[in-house]
Amino acid sequence: MLSPLESGAISPPNSSDEKPWAAVGRDLLEKGEYELAIAHFNKRLGLAGTGDRDQLEIHRYLAVLYCYADRNTEAIKSCRRALELASSLGLREEKSSIEAELAIQERYASAMKLRASGDLSGSNPHFEEAMLKSRALGNEAYEQKILRSWSFNYLGSLNILKRYLDLNIQALNLAQSLNHRIEACRAALNIGVYYSMKSDYSHALSYYLKSLFYARELPLSKDTIVCLNNVASIYIALADFDKAFDYMSDAIKRIDPENPGPFQSSLLINLGQSFQALARNFQDQEYCLRALECFSSYLKLEKTARGTDFSLHALNGIAGVYVDQGRLDEAKALLLPVLDKVKTDKTSALSEMILLNLAAIASKKGEVAEAERYYCETQAAAQQSNDVLQLIRAAYGLGRCAEQRTDFGQAIAFYNEALGVIAGAGSHVANDTNRAEFISRGREPFQALIELYYKLSVKGPPGTFERELYRVSESYRARSFMEYLGKRSRRKGARPPDDAGSLIADKLNRERLTLLKELSRGAGSQAGNEGLQSRIKHIDDMLDAAVFDRQLQDDATAALTLPVSLNPLQNFLLTDRTALVEYLLGDERSYLICVTKNSFHLVPLPPAQAIQDSLAAYLSFLEDPSIPASKGLPAARRLYADLFLPAENFIPASVNHLIIVPDGILFRLPFETLVIQGTGPASADRYLNDRYIISYAPSASALFHLAHKPKVPYAKEVLAFGVPEYAQPSRRSMAQGAYSAASVLDELYKRNGFVMAPIPHAQREMTELAKRVPPGKADLYSGDRATEGAFKRLDLEAYRLIHLACHAFSDDRNPLRSSLVFSAGPGDAEDGFLQVSEMYDMRTNADLVVLSACQTGRGKIVRNEGILGLPRIFFYMGARSVISTLWPVHDKAGATFMDYFYDAYFRGAGKAAALQAAKRKMTKTKYSHPYYWASYTLTGEF
Repeated sequence: MLSPLESGAISPPNSSDEKPWAAVGRDLLEKGEYELAIAHFNKRLGLAGTGDRDQLEIHRYLAVLYCYADRNTEAIKSCRRALELASSLGLREEKSSIEAELAIQERYASAMKLRASGDLSGSNPHFEEAMLKSRALGNEAYEQKILRSWSFNYLGSLNILKRYLDLNIQALNLAQSLNHRIEACRAALNIGVYYSMKSDYSHALSYYLKSLFYARELPLSKDTIVCLNNVASIYIALADFDKAFDYMSDAIKRIDPENPGPFQSSLLINLGQSFQALARNFQDQEYCLRALECFSSYLKLEKTARGTDFSLHALNGIAGVYVDQGRLDEAKALLLPVLDKVKTDKTSALSEMILLNLAAIASKKGEVAEAERYYCETQAAAQQSNDVLQLIRAAYGLGRCAEQRTDFGQAIAFYNEALGVIAGAGSHVANDTNRAEFISRGREPFQALIELYYKLSVKGPPGTFERELYRVSESYRARSFMEYLGKRSRRKGARPPDDAGSLIADKLNRERLTLLKELSRGAGSQAGNEGLQSRIKHIDDMLDAAVFDRQLQDDATAALTLPVSLNPLQNFLLTDRTALVEYLLGDERSYLICVTKNSFHLVPLPPAQAIQDSLAAYLSFLEDPSIPASKGLPAARRLYADLFLPAENFIPASVNHLIIVPDGILFRLPFETLVIQGTGPASADRYLNDRYIISYAPSASALFHLAHKPKVPYAKEVLAFGVPEYAQPSRRSMAQGAYSAASVLDELYKRNGFVMAPIPHAQREMTELAKRVPPGKADLYSGDRATEGAFKRLDLEAYRLIHLACHAFSDDRNPLRSSLVFSAGPGDAEDGFLQVSEMYDMRTNADLVVLSACQTGRGKIVRNEGILGLPRIFFYMGARSVISTLWPVHDKAGATFMDYFYDAYFRGAGKAAALQAAKRKMTKTKYSHPYYWASYTLTGEF
């Protein structure tokens, strides 16, 4: 007779030789319900009629379960009882195996006892011997437990932390092979802790989400809360405060308010820190008050409910809020005694936070020497602990102090140091959205450096500091975009399939669809629906992590495409007929940089908030054709005077093409609509589009990179892909439960105000386009043929021009969920929503991609980075330029516009020139209102 644990193999479910009671116990073991499993097997032992052979099997199960439950004395007793039974039954093979198991148990127990006494080095040989014995026996169940337990010996020091990682990776692999879900959860969590300590946020997030994947399948609330808390902590580090708040709120909801355990109580500290980060990011006092409430609530708890005492963290949190509120003396009175206590206890992470608060107080009071002392102490501690976020804050603070001392050289050095830390850590963030958000953490040192260069330019030699300002701007503008372009250009060919990752993704997608079906019925309570939505968000994050996991396997470090300096920009990109106008929005002051073939000029502009307030009403006008065009003229003239006239003075008369590099809210503005006011009766108002060809770029460096991509031959000229009319899901079939992924998503998007109205003129748009090229050089997919699956199967590298006439959905909150909406054709396995997250492994060499769908140019705006949305992913796929739309387009007017555009384009006009021509023609038709033509913008090579 073989034990079900023989060689580490638990009998598979429903196997013919597995007894029902053993199957129940095995299932509890896999779920991590060790105490329930122990009770189950002990109950079985007490039943009359349980024979010696069954008792032997039960005791072997119990030996493992007691070991996993950290009840080592009882584990050894069960092992010895099993040995006695094997001896009495004359089972020599089992006896030999159990003797080996007993030796493992005894070595493991002695290792745990030595560690508990503080003798880590003495316990290591015992752990190693136990592990090697279990490996020699082939017992993976024991080996997995020993590896994870042993790993904690190496958690304390960065010098030996790699061993902690190696042991947990082995433990995770074994737990997955054994289907021990809670053990896989905990091993993945430990690996996440390792990467978090190394400030490797992508790997940390990936493993925390894997841990959550296992935890959410199980009823162990504490493990789920730990996972949610750790995911939130990484999103805070990545400056994605919305997601951090979602995860932390989910964790808090799982706390029993009547009986919060010690761990759950400590989450109040984390939630307070989340609110504090939100308050600083959004300058919102409401978040400050909520942070105070969390910290104060923790301090009011009974000490027995606190577990590990985080009262010092709570006091530091309160002091931090006071600093933000300007209550400096109160903050300092709280912090000084806390710092003394922390230094005694040698709590380095908390010490860094307290030092930063004290430094901020001193700086705000003008006590520069004291502030510098605190910042230097923080920097030294952060270097020791490899705390990237504190290193950034310390370097930035030292820069401010040096600037207050008028030591501008040192200030520049410290600001550059802070930006260098951000750039270095950011290059290891695989997810493009996360990287862009993380790099935005450099806003303070970036703006401080820009401001300092501007102030020096006023006093210093002409041109010197202005050019340095441009260099800094280009170094950190669209940096994530540039890094990803560099990374994509390095990787050649398709990535090999990841079978294990595909299985997890399939499981997640199936669960996601089940949840969407339930949500689409609309019959649940508000709390129930919120829970479903929360789970769907978590699955989306896990699916996104799976996408970028593959890139981490390729190379975790992004390859930076170096920013272009002024000389190559002026000598190799700009001509006598082109000028580049770059905007840089700042909290204190904004800037316009005007570069022509032979000149460079810097002009200060109002702060970002003033520009945003100035634009708000005009942007609303552009999207509403019911407002007469004449009503928008005053604002269009004013914005021309505020935003462009300062550059016009430096642009030679020979220039007829403007390259606009926007920033912030200016990405929403079609500059073509700005109005040059007439100077008299003979000089009428005219749009900027009448004066200049206009194209856009994420940065000058990005445009330089795109313009110098090598030319490639094309097998085909045109791919036209569109959906003139979307099939509506049958209400009856949905009521009867015949749900498909497409029908569920259709219903949910409709409830959120996204209506997929028919776009019948899209058919004419595509048909006319196909006629413009020689026979056999165009492929046209429309109606039921225009499915997501069909698009994915195409060789997109074969086409010079890709035209997509379909609806699009832009998700400002989660850019990776933005999608093109294709037909959900019969037999297509896809749901019809081609999401950005699905497009990272797709490739194209298209010279031009036209996204003539509604608002394809929208998305989340990240300052200095640009729009995170659909055009961006097509550049990553390999496109040279993209035409997209800033708001929903009118179907018939859109088809007319495309006719005008392609008329000019196929007669030989450049892409930007053809777009200008189409816009000028539209102003002479019944579609003269900017709503009908200004939505279309060209980004990239022109």
